[in-house]
Amino acid sequence: MKSMKRILAIVLALMFTLTALASCNSDAGPSKMPSADPSEIVDTTSSDFTIGINFYSITDSLGSAVYDNLNYIADNIEGVSNQWQVISSYDETAQISDCENLIAAGVDALIFMPISDNVAGKVADMCEEAGVYNILTMRNITDEDILARVSEYEYFLGWCTEDSASIAYEIFQCAVEDGCTTSGTIFFDENAVLAQINEGYRKGFSEGKIKNVAEYTMSGTTDDLPGTVTNFLSLYPEIDCIFTAMASNGAGEGMLNVLYGDANQNGAKLYCFDSFEGMAEGFEDGVLGAVACGHYADVIYSYMIALNALQGNRLSDSMVEVACNYLILSDSEELELYETYIDDRSTGFMVYDADELKDMLVSNNPDFTLEKLQEIASAFTMDLVKEKVDAFTAG
Repeated sequence: MKSMKRILAIVLALMFTLTALASCNSDAGPSKMPSADPSEIVDTTSSDFTIGINFYSITDSLGSAVYDNLNYIADNIEGVSNQWQVISSYDETAQISDCENLIAAGVDALIFMPISDNVAGKVADMCEEAGVYNILTMRNITDEDILARVSEYEYFLGWCTEDSASIAYEIFQCAVEDGCTTSGTIFFDENAVLAQINEGYRKGFSEGKIKNVAEYTMSGTTDDLPGTVTNFLSLYPEIDCIFTAMASNGAGEGMLNVLYGDANQNGAKLYCFDSFEGMAEGFEDGVLGAVACGHYADVIYSYMIALNALQGNRLSDSMVEVACNYLILSDSEELELYETYIDDRSTGFMVYDADELKDMLVSNNPDFTLEKLQEIASAFTMDLVKEKVDAFTAG
């Protein structure tokens, strides 16, 4: 049966390659993502099921956390192995081709982080034809036509992604608690996730505790973030906090450098998403207020949904929508904990140990449900990390 599926997958891959090349537009969807590792990574062993993972990197902070955690699952749960493929280039055609390669290789399920709704829809089409379960991670689908189509598919499982609006609102509340009153905000209009972050910040402003005196909506690159912060502070020296969605690709370091300079006359702090170099000094020196990062757990939940389905125990008859958390860091102590136990996994600490992961399978735990998985995802916070690290270090 599996050999037949492999043959069908190869045929479909050839068919869809032609379709993808004809229809994909590299300008669609968000135009910036952490740099992709250009090498193709394959890590497979003999097993009952093979899960393919298409991700943007396995070498940066987030990508390596995803890589290590999913391999930890495969190492500790019998009968499953992983096959990895790093996105070869940040465009639709490349990602669709990458996913085609995994399907053609005979994976039984596919987890991927689509760069656009168009990619999500086309990959779901291919998986449906090939009989391969597939689930999105760190992304959802907002295009109504694409969503209507894939939601009817037998093999499309849904998604696990962050509730970015709620997280942005929490970051905003950190600024309120820090006594901030006047802000400059850099919005992004790239995709649904960034739109949700905008929504969370705007909800905070609607409550009137912080006045937003300057804003700029940016598309694509984060290169202009430091310059925009400089302009804000020059025009509005009363600003005491800066909000933005992204701080990746050197932007976080650049914005902190601005806040260390003479233009920052009112002690403004940065509140943002994405970890970056220099955060420890930023917290200690009072120019960094809060950072949302560490959302690697999304992929763990996606993996367990896919593995349950492969074992014949789908958690829902329809597509799932699991709301996930970031870890919000608001001081140097939390950052040290994060860097020691989450970012650096040499201690052997995992937020979910082997027994907890096995309990997320209906085959091991007949009482496990989608509702319980959502409870687990909602509980993923720094308070949980602190509690588990205390238990881990206590022995």
